[in-house]
Amino acid sequence: MRISVLIPTYCRVNDLTRCLEAIFSQTVKPHEIILVVREDDTETLQYIGCLTSLDVIKVVKIDIPGVVQAMNKGLCEVSGEVVAITDDDSEPFPQWLERIENVFEMNKMAGGVGGRDWIHQGGIILDGKVASVGKIQWFGRRIGNHHLRVGSAREVDFLKGVNCAYRTDPLKKIGFDHRLLGKGAQVHWELSVGLTFKRMGWKLIYDPIIGVGHYPSQRFDEDKRNEFNPAAVRNEIHNETLIVWEHFSVVRKILFLIWASLVGSTSSPGLLQLFRGLVKGEKKIIARYYATITGRYLGIIAWKRSERIGDVKQ
Repeated sequence: MRISVLIPTYCRVNDLTRCLEAIFSQTVKPHEIILVVREDDTETLQYIGCLTSLDVIKVVKIDIPGVVQAMNKGLCEVSGEVVAITDDDSEPFPQWLERIENVFEMNKMAGGVGGRDWIHQGGIILDGKVASVGKIQWFGRRIGNHHLRVGSAREVDFLKGVNCAYRTDPLKKIGFDHRLLGKGAQVHWELSVGLTFKRMGWKLIYDPIIGVGHYPSQRFDEDKRNEFNPAAVRNEIHNETLIVWEHFSVVRKILFLIWASLVGSTSSPGLLQLFRGLVKGEKKIIARYYATITGRYLGIIAWKRSERIGDVKQ
């Protein structure tokens, strides 16, 4: 099985160096490594130009921001039967590609395969034991937990972008959703891909032994880590809502809207979470709530607009 590796990268030469060294050390060698680099990222381009393994590396340049645009352009260059995707701030374990290949070979209905990312933060590895990973509940609440300990391999609803692989042909048919907002991370693209694959009849398999080290690095867009930004929250909620409206039945949409409006979560508060935040004196809770409801509205509008466009094309 030929496995291509796709890595979008931007202004993280040190991280990219660690990532590429890990990929060159795989027990199963990649068919090709596709690096998508912004044209204004001269430091990364200079670094890639000095590499001695350019025979296996394809460099794809892009002049617009956003991981979705980068991955779509990189996907056009993929020639392997499977494309494994990771971030430039990851360090795939030596058997990463081998274990991905094994799962695909054993399960012909597996459209996507992924595993655990071992997050290194503040000198420690985030750890904990959970029962559920990569699921979206019947009323729309997402359960991630891809970075925590779970039991054996299981079927999931979505994988995590730092550690995932998909069969190339169906992925090329659907692409990455260009409607998602954000100038960098474009949060929830994995949910869009996962639910679309499942709707096509494919299975998504999460196996925790498929591991990568993850060293969350600096982001250069409005979606900075551990920092509140109204635009980033609005974009994230827009993307989540658009995807839910794309894949949920009418009944599940109503249930999702009730849960999101009345309860929500700490990152996307509904009325109950807003009240809790006010009682605890949380800073910027009102701004976060406003960004959340604005994102919900914009996500529904974006879905309606794209639905109308689809009807016209048909």
